[in-house]
Amino acid sequence: GSLLVQVSPAPPRAPVVSSGGMRRFFRRGSDPGSPYGGAHGTAARWRSVAICKADGRGSVGTDNSISTVKYKLSEFKPWFPWSILEQFRRTANVYYLVVSALMLTAEQRPDLWVTPYESWTTAGVLLFVMIITSIKEGVEDVKRYNSDMRENNNPVLARAPDKKTLRWKEVAVGDIIIVRDREPLPADAVLLTSSAANGVAYVDTANIDGETNLKLKEAPLEVAKAMGASEDG
Repeated sequence: GSLLVQVSPAPPRAPVVSSGGMRRFFRRGSDPGSPYGGAHGTAARWRSVAICKADGRGSVGTDNSISTVKYKLSEFKPWFPWSILEQFRRTANVYYLVVSALMLTAEQRPDLWVTPYESWTTAGVLLFVMIITSIKEGVEDVKRYNSDMRENNNPVLARAPDKKTLRWKEVAVGDIIIVRDREPLPADAVLLTSSAANGVAYVDTANIDGETNLKLKEAPLEVAKAMGASEDG
């Protein structure tokens, strides 16, 4: 079947069942008293998401891949010349550029003013520092790209709708993912059940907020029971 979900702008990694920033599940239909539906809501804020179905898979939400690289050709922001231009955000670089221009002007027009040094002594050092910094940023961006590739290609067991192994970037809205003990989650997800009693799970969020204590998550009791969970475990 399908569920009505509230959708907001997509986060960096789209959720599994809640892609597009969905934060709540609702029953079929709309609640007239809800600010999100009925007479007081806006119909455009609702979408119907099919859970674990092939039809319409991936039609809601965004791609689940992540990208943390700084320079992208797709955004018309290539490494060169952006890595050079962005360095002029530093006041020191602007200062030495202006000094170099004044010294060069003095060499070309000595009737205006005189400089005791040649322009290349300042411009050469500035250019050398900017090139080294640009190369350093390029190397760091390549490392970020490789890290993104490893993250996006991590395997996860899912039903989409058939049970198979997907890469993290292939996870779509409505897929039911199967996460084992101590495995990372590939996306924002809604807990449906677990192997523990009443479908509870403990989540480690240290890589998000630095807190080492485990967070208790409970699946809706009706959903957990329907998927095989029991009250006594």
